[in-house]
Amino acid sequence: MYAEEPFEPKLVAHYLWEHNQLEAIKNPICIIGVPDLSNLGQECINYLITELKAEKIAIFYCSDFPPISYIEKNSYTLDLTKIEFYLVQNFKDQKNLLLITGTDTPKSPIGLNYLAEKIVEFIIPMGPEVLIALATFPSRHPTHARQVFLTVTSDELLPLFKIDKKTTHKTELGLQLLQKGIVLGLNSLVVAYAKEFHNLLGGILLAETEKSETTDLIAVKALLNVISTVFELPISLVSLNSNIKTFLKEKSTPSSRLENILKDVRKRIQN
Repeated sequence: MYAEEPFEPKLVAHYLWEHNQLEAIKNPICIIGVPDLSNLGQECINYLITELKAEKIAIFYCSDFPPISYIEKNSYTLDLTKIEFYLVQNFKDQKNLLLITGTDTPKSPIGLNYLAEKIVEFIIPMGPEVLIALATFPSRHPTHARQVFLTVTSDELLPLFKIDKKTTHKTELGLQLLQKGIVLGLNSLVVAYAKEFHNLLGGILLAETEKSETTDLIAVKALLNVISTVFELPISLVSLNSNIKTFLKEKSTPSSRLENILKDVRKRIQN
């Protein structure tokens, strides 16, 4: 769709911090959440940015992003598709937190792999402790509380999530290890590249959700609950809880139920 022949994507990096300031960032916990099959990861990171008052330090633009410009909510301004990096300094015991998000991702395999490599190249000099991705686990019938699944690049990471290496049962965090399958998109590629070429420990948390144009706030909360508990992030979910009530009310309306039924029928016909 975007290139019939092999091509070389281009990256434009805009650094909001000086070079010496970026070099001073040491051993951050890195969390990435960009759109994949839904925008769960993006919504989670945006929530963390607001709650933790994170500071934007860099922006990446890629020539293989889809030809779309975005109008920012409540601002009426037009903006390009981009990947953004935010930093929270000394949030606990002098630890730093690097948050990575974006409005979209490249649409070609070449572009996805290229951008994953560039993101990893940017964070590796900081000496990250761990890299966690927040992603989507598509389900036609998600559980009420939204099950969160986990896959890791090494068993060494399991204790962090309070999982015994000898069992795959749900833990006190309610997590379940994925036994097999694939994870699509930039979220998983960044974690895989970091492990394969730099031996950085990483994992992917996937919350089950229905494919929908509406953000599944219950799934967002499920992911945030795990992340905030594991890394002891000082965030409140009060505002999210109030939005969930509205979300559930809208989903329970007759028109919403009918719309979901019609969407399911259309998908079955297309398949």
